[in-house]
Amino acid sequence: MKLDDIRDEKSLIAFGEDFFEKSAKAKRKKEQQWLLNLAFIAGDQLVKVNRQTGKLNRKDTEYDPDWYVRVVDNRTLPIYRTLMAKLTKNKPRPTAKANSKEESDIQAARAAIKLEENHWTTLEMDTKHPEAVSWLTACGNVFYKQFWNDKKGDRIIDLTEMDTEAGLTEEGLPQMKATATNARIEFTLGDTDLLVRSPFNVYPQPGKTKMRDMRIFGDAEVMDVDEIEDLYGKKVPAEAENEYVRVHQTVEGIIAKGKDQQKPDDTAVIKELYVLPCSKFPDGIRFIWSNNVLLHVEEECAEIPITHIGLIDMPGQFWYKDIIEDVIPLQRRWNTLLSKIEMHNDVYNDPPVIMDPDLIDVEAWTTEPGQLLEAQKPMTTPPWVMPVPQLDPAVFKELEILNDQFDIVPILHKVSYGKETSYAKSGIAINFLQEKDDDIVRPLIENIETGYAEIFKRDFKLCQENYQEDRGFAIVGEDNETEWIEFQKANLDAGVDVGVEPGSAMPRSKVAQQAMVMDMLEAGFFTDPRTGRPDFAKALKYMEFGSVNEIYEEAALDSNQAKRENEAMKEGQPALAEMWHNHEAHIYEHNRLRKTAEYEKMPDEIKLLYQDHIAQHEAFAGQGQPQEQPEQTQDPMQMMGELLAQFQANYPEQFAQLMAMPEEQRNQILMQILAQQQGQPTQAGVAPF
Repeated sequence: MKLDDIRDEKSLIAFGEDFFEKSAKAKRKKEQQWLLNLAFIAGDQLVKVNRQTGKLNRKDTEYDPDWYVRVVDNRTLPIYRTLMAKLTKNKPRPTAKANSKEESDIQAARAAIKLEENHWTTLEMDTKHPEAVSWLTACGNVFYKQFWNDKKGDRIIDLTEMDTEAGLTEEGLPQMKATATNARIEFTLGDTDLLVRSPFNVYPQPGKTKMRDMRIFGDAEVMDVDEIEDLYGKKVPAEAENEYVRVHQTVEGIIAKGKDQQKPDDTAVIKELYVLPCSKFPDGIRFIWSNNVLLHVEEECAEIPITHIGLIDMPGQFWYKDIIEDVIPLQRRWNTLLSKIEMHNDVYNDPPVIMDPDLIDVEAWTTEPGQLLEAQKPMTTPPWVMPVPQLDPAVFKELEILNDQFDIVPILHKVSYGKETSYAKSGIAINFLQEKDDDIVRPLIENIETGYAEIFKRDFKLCQENYQEDRGFAIVGEDNETEWIEFQKANLDAGVDVGVEPGSAMPRSKVAQQAMVMDMLEAGFFTDPRTGRPDFAKALKYMEFGSVNEIYEEAALDSNQAKRENEAMKEGQPALAEMWHNHEAHIYEHNRLRKTAEYEKMPDEIKLLYQDHIAQHEAFAGQGQPQEQPEQTQDPMQMMGELLAQFQANYPEQFAQLMAMPEEQRNQILMQILAQQQGQPTQAGVAPF
């Protein structure tokens, strides 16, 4: 069916159903592989895909002989978890650059970074990012769907109908005047929102290899019919047996219990189709329906707000490749060999016995140790044990080869398994080994960063299109301090390019980072400019210890206090320096602000507040005051020699007595006389001469 054939709601739904059917057919083989991947990760490995029905057929082991063994040693799950750990070790960090050197654009770029950092929290990306990476690892593909959600954001109450005499409600909200509906008038500002979509949810346009080439794109999910009615205000009958529902239930069953779940009777498939501008729809169209009931139509669709992130790019294909697909043949053979070894051990330890069936009661013969069986007739030919040959050594050799293949296929290396080279001691050496190990996953990380750059751009664009007022939000800023950001709508109109900091999502070894910081600390890179001494607080921050917060907060108390004074003086409030302040830290923080463009734009009266405040700290610290010159002290031996010379010239008799004394006693008396001359107290119990 073509777009030109659309005439009414019925034909619109028919076009959508036709598109979904063609797209589902094009990706059917991929879906079957993804189902198999999920089953093997979950340990449900006695399955095969039925290429005709698309279902997973499980091996029926109920009728296996008692002696038959089917071993499942799940080597797929550790590979999945290892790659998951690598891809989620660090999250992509947003960045923004100004498109000009204008101060307004530079400030807007800084505000844009703060906004995207805040949205990472409000969008619950700490939960959604690992969820997306789990689909990426298992199926090689994941999608993010972004939109404006009118029900998010701060709640606003219309106070124009407030009853000023009625007081507050139990919730602490103002009482409202009685209206025709007797209802409170309130609304939310709205904000950006985002959903993670698995490859089972999306239906790309057949024949297109990139999202940027798509002109039509579909999205679907199973939803409770009551929830559909609540969202769209229309009743939808529950779906009969449906291929999408079957696949959805299979996926949910594998993840939850390792088996297919039965389809509930009260669900339906809700489908959404994006059609970009074309001759039939010059502004594009987006419509939603379920079970032949049209739920929503929006006759404007400028873009498809879905981001595709893939694992391993395959030329000329829309769907990216995953690594689990290559692990499954190894896993099957691994299980087969282990089963063979297990069954051989059972036979070897309990070998066949050849005997006359009339000799004993065969039914009474069990594997119980020390069992005594009574012969039913004279034993002419004793039973004998049939020798069991040793297992072929080629089986063990094949196991060794498979074990090596499990390391090669998922691209895991020595450092990944914790087998670091013994001579790697310094941070530089450890970082080098880690970098060599992570070079293989670098293209995968770059795919993730490229996808998140598109997500941050679209999120910022949604804010540009929908924010109608200035907004404020709190983030954890520098020095672990909660920072309140006033985001102005004007920042959205500035020339800003939002993206992802390159390499921010690459896995980094914390041990290597800590060793590197220690090396840099010893080399003098972390130096406090206020004192010239090593800045241990900054080094601790970069070492990222798990319990460093208390240590770092203690070290940052003075800095944070000075920053609070900066904020107060910006508002025209004088700040008073106290004697107990850390004056060096305060002067450093205040002068840092005075070097910024923000300070240059401040009024002169505000600048004067900073100058006077810094002068107070300098006065307490003794800076800006003339230093008293220390008194020149004379050598004590020289002073005693001069005193003896005075005695010899003026008091010959006393001089003779002094010289007759032992040297130690003479020096003690001379020191006492000198102390009296300088007004110092004499030593108790010793009289001067």
